[in-house]
Amino acid sequence: MQTTIKNIRFHYKYRDTANYKEYGALIFSNPDQLSIETVLEKLKAGLIDQEYFIPSLCSIPLIHSFPFDPELDHEWYALDYLEETEEAVTDSRDIGTFIQACIDGNLHTQ
Repeated sequence: MQTTIKNIRFHYKYRDTANYKEYGALIFSNPDQLSIETVLEKLKAGLIDQEYFIPSLCSIPLIHSFPFDPELDHEWYALDYLEETEEAVTDSRDIGTFIQACIDGNLHTQ
């Protein structure tokens, strides 16, 4: 029996100062067959307060549909949750490369 390598869907959200929430998701390949628990543990270790990140530092598309006001709004996004999926990847990076990019990008903000 052949095991299907499942991709990882990374769900994230943005909450502006008026508490409006917007959601995004990316799907990464998972060639090393990392478990959700392992991915979550590694990812949280590199995030601000184990939850937040600056999307440009992780090369994540912005999800602002409302006008961005730099005097009121912020750049931080939050990890929402992870899940396995058999859907096609939407990002050319594998999950390990993505984790490393988030760690490297967000380290100097802590």
